[in-house]
Amino acid sequence: MTDGRRGPQVPSWSSSEDRTNRADLWEAAADERERLADERERLADERDALATDRERLADRHDAALDGRESHDEHGRADEDVDDSAAAAAGAVRRAQAAVERAEAELLRARLAADRVAGLAGRRTAAHERAAAAAGRADDTDADDHSWLV
Repeated sequence: MTDGRRGPQVPSWSSSEDRTNRADLWEAAADERERLADERERLADERDALATDRERLADRHDAALDGRESHDEHGRADEDVDDSAAAAAGAVRRAQAAVERAEAELLRARLAADRVAGLAGRRTAAHERAAAAAGRADDTDADDHSWLV
């Protein structure tokens, strides 16, 4: 389809379909970015909590080494250190699990984006084939049509 003044004409469905596909992909990517930002924020909070625990444990350990605490306090400090170490180890395991979940979710999002892109490509190809067939139908004359029949 050409217009002598403006060159090739793009069918109206093509630009609308492309805009729809691009909008869908952009929205999916925006949702994924938002989810990942939330996950990063949660992990940063977890790291801050772990750093605070580590500092507290270091302070207690230093105090125990300096002999500032009595013998009875050493026993309680050791128990506190053990409890805090177990809590920190649990927090690390939870953080690692969260990272693994985020990576798995990212992989699923990438696969979904690939599927959407493939679907968009197939739709575009189908529309191009339909436009080409319609163009060929317009180009045939009566003699070609009678010969084809």
